Amino acid sequence: MFEKMRKMIVPIIITVLVFFVAMIILEWGLDFTSRTNGSSTNAAVVVNGEEISWQAYNQTYNNMYRQQSEQSDAEVTEAMEKQIQASAVEQIVFEAILEQEARKHNIVVSDDELYAFMRYSPPADLQRIPEFQTSGQFDYQKYMAAMANPQYQQFWAQAEPFVRADLKKYKVQEMVVEGAQVTEAEVKDKFVSDLEMVKVSALIVGYDRFSGPNMTNSDAEQRAWFEQNKEKYKLGERGVCDVVLIEKKPTDADWQSGQDKLKVVYDSIKTGADFAEMAKRYSEDGSAQSGGDLGWFPVGQMVAEFNQRAFSMKEGEISEPFRTQFGWHIIKHQGYREQETTVAGRKTMQKQAHCSHILVRVTMGREALDLAFKKLDSYRESALKNGVAKAAADASLEVRRTEPFQKNRNIQWVGTDPRANEWVFSNKPGSVSDVMENNSSIFVIAVAERRPAGVVEFTEAQKKVDQDLLVHKVSTLCHDTAQAALNAISGGMSLQDAAKRYNAKYEELDEFGRTTYVQKVHNDPAAIGAAFALATPGQTSKVVDYDQGSVIYRLISRTSPELTEYNAKRDSLYNVIITSKRQELFGRWFENMKKASKIENNLAKVEEQATGS
Repeated sequence: MFEKMRKMIVPIIITVLVFFVAMIILEWGLDFTSRTNGSSTNAAVVVNGEEISWQAYNQTYNNMYRQQSEQSDAEVTEAMEKQIQASAVEQIVFEAILEQEARKHNIVVSDDELYAFMRYSPPADLQRIPEFQTSGQFDYQKYMAAMANPQYQQFWAQAEPFVRADLKKYKVQEMVVEGAQVTEAEVKDKFVSDLEMVKVSALIVGYDRFSGPNMTNSDAEQRAWFEQNKEKYKLGERGVCDVVLIEKKPTDADWQSGQDKLKVVYDSIKTGADFAEMAKRYSEDGSAQSGGDLGWFPVGQMVAEFNQRAFSMKEGEISEPFRTQFGWHIIKHQGYREQETTVAGRKTMQKQAHCSHILVRVTMGREALDLAFKKLDSYRESALKNGVAKAAADASLEVRRTEPFQKNRNIQWVGTDPRANEWVFSNKPGSVSDVMENNSSIFVIAVAERRPAGVVEFTEAQKKVDQDLLVHKVSTLCHDTAQAALNAISGGMSLQDAAKRYNAKYEELDEFGRTTYVQKVHNDPAAIGAAFALATPGQTSKVVDYDQGSVIYRLISRTSPELTEYNAKRDSLYNVIITSKRQELFGRWFENMKKASKIENNLAKVEEQATGS
């Protein structure tokens, strides 16, 4: 049994990583920034009648919050917190469904299985414990010594039920994916498809040949296209909102405060302080840990103000504080170099600069934020009584009506905001939200309309109709031009001469494989597949339409992999295929289980209670 499990462990863990961030035993009870520590609602989540406590939710949330904080130097925003909350609920649901399935199928874990699993596949959470690490890395010898040390008996007794529970979940997944099979033919096909290469010449008619300002559609053409293709313009339920927002723009005082702060740092550096140490201490971006080092970069990569400074300074020079859209900077110039690079298919020498910097970000101050919140909260109270238009006018605020948007899609003026989007589709027209916040603004939204799913009216679809019709016209011109060239080639004309006659591009492409980026046609499956459909040198393809035009190929050479390499690569290819099949199989199974489950998420109810809405 264990040998079978050991073979399954790696692919199973890969699958689990999509969903599973286990609770760290030694940190249970700590509350980093728990969003809901208690309420009149008894359970945070209920899955098929089984209640998951607020303590369990908070433990999961706190671990995810901690991981997010450790992975990024940036502050965890409210929008990110909402996403962590949603991910915590998803994890809890995942765990609950697996536990329920383990009970349903009477899955047990023997002591031998538990010991073998902990010995040969130490759980990630145990690997992170400092006592089992050397220089920040997991030390297997320390771990094994602790397993044999009687002084750790109480620790292992505490860890055992959690590891046993996790192992039951692994066994559920093993049960689900055991039907995945891989044939020898599939492995050989992958071997050939991964390593086979072709070299072709190509006649390319790209969209850029015909697209431009002269290509337009009349209203009559748009309406005719819409009538002929109505089924393409079906949409799900849409919402329309009135948005009142205050942008998080720093005030003059905020900019002055940032400049003053950096001026102190600058003065310290000029009097002898180490630039790298000051960057580690005061810089407010991801380069701080490396002493502000930005590495090498070419002209134009940085914003204009930064670029101008970086390429006008001398090696070793330190700039005075200067301002960009991100805040106030100081640059220390480390030097220049000429680096060979490829631009538009040609090799050229490119000047690059190497700089370090210190950044003090400038954001809207706390006082200004508080005033904005108060103003929008006052507007919201008035809007509930007097309507959006009057409330906004009284407060001298602008009301912005959004374009219709679907669930889980971008909201005009607001952006991608899961909380705001969910609120819109959970409330009726006339409802007014609480004051919300994202990285760029503070806002209140009111539901103006809820439009049912189905074919939209022409006026709502007109922008997309116009775009689709333009693409259709251009792609038709590309195809017809390429087809005329192919007719000439079939009559004996060379690929090069046909390209000249029809003002197309002729290219001899670099050798490429099925899964590699292909010069000129990018990664379009149709274009790549057409090249590999050619069997003998000199053979010419039909016209192939791809996502940026049309192309005709002529095969120059085809290189198949040496079968002598097959045995050396077989096992790794098998593992890739079986892992992919198991992940796909388990993913489908879990989605079906989730759809069939009765899930109650009480987080939204608690927020309503907290805000009194």
